[in-house]
Amino acid sequence: MPSPREGPTHSSSPRTSGGEASIPFLLAIRSGTETLAEAIARKGRNPDAVLAEIAATNAKLDALGIVLDTDPRRVTKTGSAQSAETADQQDEDEPDLRLIAND
Repeated sequence: MPSPREGPTHSSSPRTSGGEASIPFLLAIRSGTETLAEAIARKGRNPDAVLAEIAATNAKLDALGIVLDTDPRRVTKTGSAQSAETADQQDEDEPDLRLIAND
């Protein structure tokens, strides 16, 4: 049984520290064969609620001037700061989906 801090676990949800098992799920979303909403729903969560939670968290972090190394809007996959041009281009092109993989 998960502790209250961990939340519920779902058998279809890969939970690995390295994220290796998450790669096929990320590729499915990035290639367009699965939507972000489908991936969230597959984990037993409401996509609208999850996206609203992400938006609220991002807004709060931005207002406080906090940048987490897990924020793909601000940091690359290796943890380096995004340049303003790179971050803007990523926002326009596609989101980095690491948030789903580790949720």
